[in-house]
Amino acid sequence: MELRVGELDLPATLDRPAGPARGGLVVLHGSHAGERSHFLYEHLARLLPPAGIAVLRYDRRPRVDGHDVPLAAQADDAAAALDLLRARVGNVPVGLWGFSQGAWAAALTATRHPVDFLVLVGCSGVSPAAQMRYGTAEQLRRHGYGEADLAELDRLRGIAEGFLRGDVPRATAQAALDVAMRRPWFPLVHLPRELPDTPGTWVSTWISTRSRSSGSCPARCCSATARPTRGRRSSRAWWCGGAPHATRS
Repeated sequence: MELRVGELDLPATLDRPAGPARGGLVVLHGSHAGERSHFLYEHLARLLPPAGIAVLRYDRRPRVDGHDVPLAAQADDAAAALDLLRARVGNVPVGLWGFSQGAWAAALTATRHPVDFLVLVGCSGVSPAAQMRYGTAEQLRRHGYGEADLAELDRLRGIAEGFLRGDVPRATAQAALDVAMRRPWFPLVHLPRELPDTPGTWVSTWISTRSRSSGSCPARCCSATARPTRGRRSSRAWWCGGAPHATRS
């Protein structure tokens, strides 16, 4: 069955059991596996409906000017897909299956929208910022680069993250990128050559905690600042690399 998801009318396919559904699953995408025809998603669509599980898969919204889709936007689309699937399968458990970056989108969606269960594949227990710092440093090590290059990479990623959090002006961050682009290791660091015009794209993704303290990220994985959570006078929120991560009360 062909459907449309969310405010952008993203093309979607719903594969249903022959009889009444026992549950439903919305498929969320890896960062470079955004089409519903990806072999992993088609595998789910073949495997699960005979077991009574409906599978809804849709094309991820397109990148804008080559920049990745913000996790908050991915979560909005996932929430719309959940609502669409619930309307089709009725009162049965409905959840999210997230692959790689889709696992972050799934976890974020669950903080903002009713979800009965999560299936997270190739996921990370830390924020995107922490994972990318580790992963890109490991790439440099495996290609034979030394401590000076690793230190420069760490500074570069810190500046880029600061721009995405709204703490570093675009001119400052772009100047650092312009210098780094001359390094032979730049293709390994997964950063754009040209930054978006507007900083602060991570700020809209806030993670609520029960802690009333302020200061740095409670998971100790970044320098994010606690901010009051909308609608909850006693709560605070951390945005940390734009996605949920382990916190301490």
